[in-house]
Amino acid sequence: MTVIKIEKRQIKEAASDVRSWIEDAVGDMANYTDHHMMDKKWRVKLAQAKRDGVTDLRGWLADEYYNDKDTLADLCGDKIHDETTIICGRKDRDQFDRIYIAICEEMKTMSHPQLVRALDELIAFHKKEESS
Repeated sequence: MTVIKIEKRQIKEAASDVRSWIEDAVGDMANYTDHHMMDKKWRVKLAQAKRDGVTDLRGWLADEYYNDKDTLADLCGDKIHDETTIICGRKDRDQFDRIYIAICEEMKTMSHPQLVRALDELIAFHKKEESS
């Protein structure tokens, strides 16, 4: 098996792992977030959901996190970084950025629009890093 085939398999597995982890993470965030410690944006949204009669606030909040580009970018950025480090280490910055972008691109093939937007931001950042 060539190095390229191994790398492609690793990228697919990493993308799948990150996507699955994100789904769990937003649920965990909704379940364990102290609502009094949330930033103002989320407190306002939560208060509106209560006024709108939402009864499953944790489920609602998990869905909101899962559809918030900034939350997704924060979560994905860290997890993709970890997966990229497992695949190639951090010694060669160009290779690191190439693998990071490849994981993002693979994730985009199986993601909803807000996650695609978050991944596009991460890709743009790593393309900028590549060229500097």
